[in-house]
Formats: sequence, C-alpha cells, structure tokens
Amino acid sequence: MKGLFKSKPRTPAELVRQVRDLLIYADRNTEPRETKRQEKMCELHKLILEMRTTLYGDDRSEPITETCAQLTLEFFKADMLRLLINCLPKLDLGALELVLSFVLDIYLLHIGNHDTPDNPQARQDAAHVVANLQRQRVNSRLIASDYIEQNVDLVDILVPGYEDSDIALSYGAILRDCIRHQVVARYILESEHVKNFFDYIQSPNFDIASDAASTFKVEYGQEAVIQFVIEAIQAEAFNPKTLFLIGSYTIGKERLFLEVARVLRKKVYVTAAKLCPHGCVGPFFSRYRELLTRHKSTVADFLSRNSQWFFQEYNSRLLESPNYITRRHAVKLLGDMLLDRTNSSVMVRYVSSLDNMRILMNLLRDSNKTIQLNAFHVFKLFVANQNKPSEIVSILITNRSKFLRFFDDFKLGKDDEEFEADKAQVVLEIAMLEPRNDPCAALDKCDIPS
Repeated sequence: MKGLFKSKPRTPAELVRQVRDLLIYADRNTEPRETKRQEKMCELHKLILEMRTTLYGDDRSEPITETCAQLTLEFFKADMLRLLINCLPKLDLGALELVLSFVLDIYLLHIGNHDTPDNPQARQDAAHVVANLQRQRVNSRLIASDYIEQNVDLVDILVPGYEDSDIALSYGAILRDCIRHQVVARYILESEHVKNFFDYIQSPNFDIASDAASTFKVEYGQEAVIQFVIEAIQAEAFNPKTLFLIGSYTIGKERLFLEVARVLRKKVYVTAAKLCPHGCVGPFFSRYRELLTRHKSTVADFLSRNSQWFFQEYNSRLLESPNYITRRHAVKLLGDMLLDRTNSSVMVRYVSSLDNMRILMNLLRDSNKTIQLNAFHVFKLFVANQNKPSEIVSILITNRSKFLRFFDDFKLGKDDEEFEADKAQVVLEIAMLEPRNDPCAALDKCDIPS
C-alpha cells in the first residue's frame, strides 16, 4: 500500500508547460503577496529539479533516451530558452542559479554537481552523465542548433547583459555556450557587439571583466583533452569519497582544474600567493579565444575585412594593458591567431607593420618570462617574413648587435629544443640581413631590447 498513492511522474510536455507558466508568472511579477511568490518560486525549483532528474537519472534509475529526446523537443518548441533568458533578471538568487544551471545543462554543458542556496549539499546522485542535449540528435537533427539558428537575435539580449552587474555572469555563461554555434559567432563578429567586448574586458568590475574576456576563449588542442578529463571525473563524481589529482605539463594544471571546477560547479580554494597568478587567470582568459578561434573560416573572413581597427584596439587595449595578466594571455592568443593557417593573409599584414613590431619588441622586455616567450613566438614571424618592409629591415639592421646580445641572454631556464632552434633561426636571419637603399624614417619609434 506504500506506493499506492504515489503521484504519477509528469510527462516532458507537462513539465515544460508548468515551468513555462511559472516563468511567465515571474516575468509579469504582479503578485503583491511575497509569501505567494515564494511558494511559486519553490514550485519552480522543484520542477527544474524534476527536469534534471529526467535528463540525468538518479541513484535509483537511469535516464530514458526517448524521454530525454521528448523533453528536448518540447523545451525548444515552447521557445523556453528565450523565456528563461528574459526571466533571469527577475528571479531571486536561488531560482536564478538553478534555472541558469538547467539552461546550460539542457543547452550545451555536461552536468556535474550543483549547489544552490536552497540546496547547499552538492548533488552526488548523478551516477552517470547523459549525452549532452546540445549534441543529442532527435530524428537525426540537432534541435539546439536548429533553434539558435532561428533565434540568433537572443545575442542582442545576452551581450548587453555585461552592462548590468546583477545578470552579467549569468548571461555571459549562456552566451559563451551559444558562441559554439557558428551562426552566433558570425552574428557577433558582423555586429557592433564585437567592439563592445573591448569595453567589457576593461570593466572596473573584475568579475565582469573576467567573464567578458572568457567569452572569447577556447584552447586549440586543449579542449578535447579537457573534455576527456571532465567526462572521466564526472563518471566517478557520484562517489563523495573519490579524490581527484590533476597534474599536467603541456596543458597547464591550473587551466585544467579550473575548467573542471567550473563545469562541476565547485569552488576553488587557493592561498593568497596563488590567487592572482592562478585563481584569477582561469576565469580571466579561460575562454577568451572562443569567438576568435573556434569557427576558423568565419574568423578568417572577419579578420581579413576588419584587421585594421581590430588590431588597433587589440594592441592598445590588451597587448599594452597595464595588467600583466591581460598582456600575458593577449599575446598568447595573438600568436595562436597569427599562426593559424586560415589566417595566413592576416598574419602577413600584421607582421608587415612597424608599429606592431614595436609593441612585440616591448613585450620581449617584459619582466614576466611567459609574456617574453609568447612575444618571441610572434616576433619571430616579423623576422621570418620574406617580404619585410624596408623600415622593419632598417630597424633590425641598425640594432642588430642589441638584438643578438638580447637573444644570447634570452633563456627559458629549462631545456627546450624547439625554442632553441627557433631562437637560433631568428638570430641567423637577423645576422644575414643586408641593408637596403631606402632608409627607415621611424627608428625612434622602437624601444630595442637590451
């Protein structure tokens, strides 16, 4: 008799309809009684959790593929993403975090554990991670991709969200995942939104500046590794006694554990000494490359048409920023953009500018070794350019002895055969340069490393 009167589980259509009704209620916000509103928000919490259980299962049952597919169809058919985005500013913190979590889960992200003010204990009952609904095909179609292509104007709501500190981080999280769609990346690059990011990155609010910067980033070659590690960790995350040790050399252990913490929605605790160089670096540029590297053909087309204003802004506001963390990651991203084969024509244009070379030469003098190294990998492109403008040739020849002395002392502190080979080639190129008849008229613009 115990389960005789147990309530029947809601169907995906019922879940979506009831959540939609409650979101519309929250959006209108006409309820004068606070207790009544709290009851409704409590109900919304429960329905969102029921949706999550439908998607991920629990410690008693596995998710049902057909049910997940039906929920996906109902969610996007009801235009729920738009409604959720519009309602986020009007939800209380607990409801906002839970709804945001669900948006990311159903839309793009794999799920880990989740904490909310109303549910402080991490949810450890997700024994298995279901297929990401963003990648889930329903009748051979990617529903999320179809939806965002028809509703790309949502970007016009999400990007200006960085101007409101109350919703900036929530909108930023959704925006970063939307950018994974090429149609969204193209839409942003072809609009005024891309220029606004330079303002958002310079925001005096560190959290907003960090989040805006992270909207652009994904590491080439790293994403697959990070995703593999995340999936492996999530597969064991149901056991609260499991200890995960993260060690890496080529990818950077800080980058890795910060990504894991972000996806699993866990806090990261570091000592004060580590807070700035590591704890802040992760969010600050953790995804700065997303918009500028993920969709190569779209980015190449954008840069070829907008290289002048874009690199003027990039140089003055990022590479010459007084913040060494900004400089450090901006110069790394610059190298990755220029070395990408799809951007070869942009690279040639960039390394033919004396003003650009001057900035890189100053970065070679930076006190931070990582900045120096990444600046070197860009500077070597100026030297390797077989069609160097005369003013660049004149600078290199006039200051040849200073360059050679600088590179002779320029060491990493550890053996790196590739770096040493590149440095030797740069030294050889500079040593073999022959003067041209047309003199350089801008020698005083460069601060030569010494």
